[in-house]
Amino acid sequence: MVPIIENWTRVRGVMERNRPSEQPAGPIAVDLRLDGVEAVNGYPNLLRAAAGDVITVLVRAAPGGAHDWRPGTVLEGRVRRAGVHRIFAHPEEFGPPRPEG
Repeated sequence: MVPIIENWTRVRGVMERNRPSEQPAGPIAVDLRLDGVEAVNGYPNLLRAAAGDVITVLVRAAPGGAHDWRPGTVLEGRVRRAGVHRIFAHPEEFGPPRPEG
């Protein structure tokens, strides 16, 4: 068994599609074409080579959240790799960009 490394990466991209969870109250799978990948200070960046790729990010369902996003929505925030094919969004720091001001 490989140990899990605490890691965070800041990503930005365009959502291509989302799929509901197969489990009640499970995370929504969001396919995101990455435009940008940045390191988060103090954490390993396990997605540094993924810029330009489409990744699937698992996002916790919440009112006004991932289930309302449509293809073409720009999304950004922190994500962490939890396995070869498992990437989770930070529960409070992932979604459409917030207006500045």
